[in-house]
Amino acid sequence: MVLIRLKSIFLGLSLVLISFSICASEKSVDKIIESKFKNYGDLLKMEEIPENTQVLLYKKLDFILKRTKSTKTVIKRDEELFMKIINKSDDFDLDDYDFDEVSEEYNSLLTQIKNEQFKLNYYATARFITWNYRLQLTDQSGVEEPLYSKEKGLCVGVGTTYENAYWGMATDFCYAYMTATVGEDSTSIKYNQSSVPVDALVSTSSVFWKPKELVSFGVGPLLVYHRAEYASPTGGSIQDTNNFSYGYHILASWRKSHFKLDISIGDLKDYKSSIWQIGFNYMF
Repeated sequence: MVLIRLKSIFLGLSLVLISFSICASEKSVDKIIESKFKNYGDLLKMEEIPENTQVLLYKKLDFILKRTKSTKTVIKRDEELFMKIINKSDDFDLDDYDFDEVSEEYNSLLTQIKNEQFKLNYYATARFITWNYRLQLTDQSGVEEPLYSKEKGLCVGVGTTYENAYWGMATDFCYAYMTATVGEDSTSIKYNQSSVPVDALVSTSSVFWKPKELVSFGVGPLLVYHRAEYASPTGGSIQDTNNFSYGYHILASWRKSHFKLDISIGDLKDYKSSIWQIGFNYMF
């Protein structure tokens, strides 16, 4: 046990010393550059850079690469300096130092890190929505019959996404102004009304997967608050004109630049049919 603990302590101290030595070595390179050329910017503006200084620049690239690997973080200052040195390295003539290899490894690492990083984005949305809403009609004799309202209209709102290159989450809210056509022609009840104004608040959320950069598929909960003013039949009444309902939806999306096309189909509790949505999002 004592030997195992001593080995663990020795290993920990070794890692600390290695990390310190790398940091110290980078600082020493920085001090040499600053003492001779003031800063990296002035150095890289020179027409010809001495070979011993080219070696120092290679070491600086290697330090940036190692730091990026260990922290899994893209530091803007490091990235800019790395690219400036690589661009200048076309003029270098060092057989034992492969700048292109370091550049390829760093760029591959940057792509991996940036693809895995999540970003918060906001968007405006406008979509066409349609569904068949279920009502309850009671006539003057007390007979109850289901009544169906076919409704469609435009829903406008805002939303947010939290995503990386592979998957993400989204949620939005929109206000829908719709028109409805209501009808019932059973033997006991005859009722029809068209162009009924309908208001709805619609919230959709989803977790989505991106098999390609521009394409995604998702699934998530769906919430709808419905309100309308239907004309009651003579001596009768209509129930369930105002209603809060919930369900789920699945969607497919295609994005190009700031614009995103969404197509969604879902199911809501107490609704006769599925809810269909097709619309455009503008990503800020």
